[in-house]
Amino acid sequence: MSKCGKVSADVEIKSPCDKFHEMVACKPYLLSKCSPEAIQTVDLLEGQWGKQGYISCWNFSFDGKPSKNTTIAEEIDFKNKSGTWKTIEGNLTELYKNFKIILQVTSSGENGSSLAKWTLEYEKLNDNVPDPTTMLQILLDYGKRADAYLTQALLQCN
Repeated sequence: MSKCGKVSADVEIKSPCDKFHEMVACKPYLLSKCSPEAIQTVDLLEGQWGKQGYISCWNFSFDGKPSKNTTIAEEIDFKNKSGTWKTIEGNLTELYKNFKIILQVTSSGENGSSLAKWTLEYEKLNDNVPDPTTMLQILLDYGKRADAYLTQALLQCN
């Protein structure tokens, strides 16, 4: 059985794709306001939010347990509304040798909606480690909550 893999899924969002991408890439600390039961804090450890190379620490719930994950932003692309974050420390490193989260936000053109595609690329430490489908579902849920937060904020501004 292969230890390397990739899983991905899309979530439809109503907020503008540039605003959604900006929130995830530049203001991920707001995700704790959108989903406090799932994400307790997102702290900047090094660098500057939204700049390639920034390091952040996420305190969140994973399978009902408190978890911590430290990531480095490998790529932030504002033109293509994408980003790649690599796990460098935390609970996920107990299961995966390599773990990357990739976000691509695109306009679907239908009713002004957009799609946020979350992709996880990973290498398991051993064959007993499950595919990270739970983590993918967490990201989809975060995406829905972030979209609701942005949509509400935009309505309040109009």
